[in-house]
Amino acid sequence: MLLAPFLEELFFRGIIMKTYFKNSNFGLDILISSLLFGLAHSHNNFIEVIPYIAFGIGLSLTFRITKKLQYPLIIHIINNVISSRELLSLYFF
Repeated sequence: MLLAPFLEELFFRGIIMKTYFKNSNFGLDILISSLLFGLAHSHNNFIEVIPYIAFGIGLSLTFRITKKLQYPLIIHIINNVISSRELLSLYFF
């Protein structure tokens, strides 16, 4: 719940947005990092990718606005904790 968001934010927002698309126009940094984020979380079909792309856009916008990696990281961790809690409750409660 902690390591994956840290590594993902470091890669998708820190490296992709900040290094490769630092001066991009028209939100190309947000689009590319969000698409890659969605594809990294996809399993079998494109429909499953859409919520991840949307979440990636939110994280990317947060990073773009704040220019700090800790804010999308915190949001990502909170999302994973909530998702894991709901998933665990399906199996154990």
